[in-house]
Amino acid sequence: MQLLELGWDAGPGTQVAPWTLSGIEASAQGAALEVVHERICMADPCPQREHGIRTTLPGARRPRAVPDAWFGRHLCMVVPCAALDPDSNDGIGPLGAALRALDGRIGGPLRRESARVAARMLSTVFASVTLVIDGAWWADMSSASGTARSLLPLQRVLTVHAERPDPAWARTLQQTFDPWLAHRLGLSRRGAGLDHAIRGVGRGGDARWPRAHATPGPNRSRGLAGRALEALWKPAPAKARLGPAVPGDLGRAWSSWPRLGGPS
Repeated sequence: MQLLELGWDAGPGTQVAPWTLSGIEASAQGAALEVVHERICMADPCPQREHGIRTTLPGARRPRAVPDAWFGRHLCMVVPCAALDPDSNDGIGPLGAALRALDGRIGGPLRRESARVAARMLSTVFASVTLVIDGAWWADMSSASGTARSLLPLQRVLTVHAERPDPAWARTLQQTFDPWLAHRLGLSRRGAGLDHAIRGVGRGGDARWPRAHATPGPNRSRGLAGRALEALWKPAPAKARLGPAVPGDLGRAWSSWPRLGGPS
């Protein structure tokens, strides 16, 4: 099994929760599956330059270098539930952002990564696919600073699985999941009517979803207080950035869980 862990930085909501990874690895061991674990930083996906099979994917203007070990494997891709600039017209949801980073990982054009190309890659390279969106928190992220502006506790894990992924599945995946999530969080009406495709299980299956409130970007701030807030979110060295408070019952679990390291 190829385990791809994607994340932005080593923080709640922007990194996959360590207990989610532990559960996946334990399940794989119980099924006697060999796990190859790779971490991908979504801010800098580090394209594959060696040991890759160059192939032309549908919708791509140039070939991609796909690691030969990926072909024919089962993929388990795990991503945090973080959206980029959800308040703007150019905002992108957690799955779309992960697919763009995945395209960058296989050599997609710098700053022009295509979620569509990556989705088609999933349906042509891997034998089966499981996508896990770790919803311990929903994170409102700023693309300008690369940091989370606010966190909302969801305490959910969302999964999508395909035994035989094909182009139709890839297209549906790209077009429906993020709009559905935005609708459930009260951020958009585009995903209305998609609930029939989602099945809730466990204690969270029927639980009411919290409502998120997107944080306006710095360019919308006004007045002295607005300018002070804008200064807090300007790009700065990682250690100097001010992160949001960690809400919810899982905050204590995050601080006490043994550190596994961030995406690299």
